[in-house]
Amino acid sequence: MKTRVIFILNLVLILSLTSCGGNRQNTVVCSQENTEIQHFPTDTTVIVSETDSLILYKPIFFGGIGMDCEYNCEPAVTNNRIFVAAGAYTKTYKWTEFADTLVAGPYVDGKFYEGYTAPANSGAFYYVHSARRWGFAHHGYEQVLRDIAKNEENGTAFSQVMLVYNGALCSIDENARPYKSTLRRAICDIDNELYIVDSKYDMNMYEFAKCLKAARVFHGLYMDMGYMRYSAYKTSYEGEWIEIHPRNPLTKYCSNYIVFYYVD
Repeated sequence: MKTRVIFILNLVLILSLTSCGGNRQNTVVCSQENTEIQHFPTDTTVIVSETDSLILYKPIFFGGIGMDCEYNCEPAVTNNRIFVAAGAYTKTYKWTEFADTLVAGPYVDGKFYEGYTAPANSGAFYYVHSARRWGFAHHGYEQVLRDIAKNEENGTAFSQVMLVYNGALCSIDENARPYKSTLRRAICDIDNELYIVDSKYDMNMYEFAKCLKAARVFHGLYMDMGYMRYSAYKTSYEGEWIEIHPRNPLTKYCSNYIVFYYVD
């Protein structure tokens, strides 16, 4: 009888611990993101999808990626472009003549440029035109850009704050003002596909990086989302432009855009 009572008490204790553990697991929220990326096929040149906190733009059938660096840039007027978005930071909005020192950090636009010193920059995105190949670089990214400029006649690359690399969150320099709450944008690798990802609402840089990771971003490099946050895409190759973030009085001072071109 005593043995039976002890057995029953042990069984109750085990069930109690199991139940407690189960309840504790149910209260742990690993992510508030809906990580299922739902695609909505259309006849456009860009597939738009979303999670709870992000909007994802996937340019399709693009034949090239370039940088557009010029004063009072009007990136959405050329017919062979399908997506444009501000890339690296611009040093100031009080300028009348373009100079490479207006662009934050090293970049490649046919050749290598130093840009202005940007301590927060920690990575880069690049596109190799001859191979139609894109990629991301983190540690030692400046040398990667130099090599691309040296070996690729029409290479494209820009540097920014690396948020996610190899599926892991990156440390963010305080110079990036990561705690500021604002709309965010990044160029990302998700399942070996290239996306431009915007936040749906204001968030700090750490929150944005976590949202990217929850959405299965493998590499994610930040893009300019300040006053010069203009971005747009075409509804079709011959269609009209949809402005994601419309022009404002400071748009004309953006020193650089990342441009996707259609296959010609």
